[in-house]
Order: sequence, then structure tokens, then C-alpha cells
Amino acid sequence: MMGGSSITAAIPLRTRVRAWFSRRAAAVVLSSGLPIQRVQVLASTASDVDATDPLAYLHASVRAVMQGRDSAGLLLHASTELPVGAGLGSSAALTLASVASVAHLTGNQDPEIGTICALARRAECDELHTGAGWMDFLACGYGGVNRVVAEEIPRVQRILTCLHVPIVIVDTLLRRHTKRVLASKKQRFLAGDRAILEYAQVTTQIVGELNSELHHRRIDYSAVGRLLTAAHEQLRDRVGCSTELLDTCISRMLAAGAYGAKLSGSGYGGCLFALVPEDALLNVLASVESLPVYALPLNDSEVEGLRFHSTP
Repeated sequence: MMGGSSITAAIPLRTRVRAWFSRRAAAVVLSSGLPIQRVQVLASTASDVDATDPLAYLHASVRAVMQGRDSAGLLLHASTELPVGAGLGSSAALTLASVASVAHLTGNQDPEIGTICALARRAECDELHTGAGWMDFLACGYGGVNRVVAEEIPRVQRILTCLHVPIVIVDTLLRRHTKRVLASKKQRFLAGDRAILEYAQVTTQIVGELNSELHHRRIDYSAVGRLLTAAHEQLRDRVGCSTELLDTCISRMLAAGAYGAKLSGSGYGGCLFALVPEDALLNVLASVESLPVYALPLNDSEVEGLRFHSTP
């Protein structure tokens, strides 16, 4: 909504969607493993999507790909390693994987990633009206560490295949609603809210500096960490996105030796991530052990994005 660029990095937590046709089924069957654990049988996907339904993203994805074509006998099953509604792009990953699976199954054997991202965004915006932007879809679809240039059709510029540094994800176990968060920021921006306008200006500068740092042959992760923390402070102070628990986690992790940390997504709960030196990893994890959060260490960011696997 504010233009400019973003830096994205994929994390190695996978969302998987399996799609297949059953000759014996006349309906469409949607199902999900943990944490949703739900099955839905639809006589047809032509009916409007109920955005409040736990399987709405699957339904919307089928509609976006099939566009009125017969989908009888289609079975779609989803599972994820991501915490849902925590700001780690779980909805984008699910929609992207669902769209890709249905497209692959129905004839497009090697769908172009940009096309899949556009279809997934259409599913969320046109069917679910979430107001989702491009960033999460492109981050999940392409993998690696990229600069996303905001245009009518955004451009993805690869920076690195991976960050080459450990990451700690901290889930505060507080869930957020993407549509509500995005709507609030957009309203403030369109109203000329001074704090939001200053946030946009300063964050654009931070993204430019971060892009430069990540292009160095030898990356200074201390500098990268300081920029991440500065970006978090902008969200905290000018947008009001952070929470006391998020700020406590970040403060403790920085004191324990993390290079830097930032909430993921737009905040109001959810998750944060930190870049951590290998020799400080145990201290950083211990620093939040007494807090009501779940901390997950990852050895690096994810190299690959969207993957396809076919079975006979």
C-alpha cells in the first residue's frame, strides 16, 4: 500500500497440500491435518466461499484455479508445520500450495511460480477479501532471500540463496487477524497519519540499507541485526504493532547475544524472529525460557520455495 521495496526470507517450515481425483466421488472433499483437523464435503465449489470456515482457503484456492470448471471428485488435503495466524505467512503458504497442487493436477505440469503467486493472491483477495499483499506469496513461492520491488506486478530480485546464520522463531501464542491489521494500517496511511507516513519513510531507508548489507561479499551480521531491530522499533513506536511480550522477548534476546530481532508480519501478537550467532544460540534460547512463548531454533533460512512432487 505504501510502495517501495521489501526484503523477504523464507524459513524451513513446510506447508504441504496433496491433490488427487477420485473416480468414485461426485463431490469435492477438503481436509486438513493439525491444527485444523477438519473435513468438508462440498456438492460443488461453485458456491461462494464462507470466509469464516476453517477450510475457506482451500475452497478459495480451488475456485481460483478451476474458474467454474467441473471439480467433482477432487480431494485436497493440507498439513503444515507453521503456527496458524502467527504472522509467519501461514495463510499465504497454504493458499499457494493449494493453488499449485490443483493447477498441477488439472493439466499445468510445470506452473510458473509468478503465475501461481498471482492466482493465490486472487484467491485471498477476490474470494476471501483479506486485502493480502504480494510479499508473503512471493516469499513462499521463490524461497531464498529476495528483494521484492513493489509495482503493479512486483519484481523479485534474488539476493542470497540463504542467510547462512541461525534463526530463532519465537511464537508468543497470541493470534492475530491479517485483514484487520492491514485495514487499520491502510486507513491510517490514507488519512495522512503522521506516524504512519514517517514509518514508511524511515522503513524505506532501512530496507535500502539492509539490501546493501546483504549484497556484501562478507556480510556483517551485526549490522544486519541492528537494521532488523531498528525496523522493529519503527513498528513499535510509530505503528503501535508490538506488544509488551514481544518487546520483552527482543530485549532479552539482544542482551543474550542475538544480532537483532523483529516481529514478523504486521504484529499485534504473533511471532518474532532473531538472527543469532552460533555461539550465542543456547544463551538466546535460555533468555526466553521463562516466558509464556515457544522458541524454535532453525539452522538457516530456506533455499527452495514452491516444490512439486507427483506420484503414479
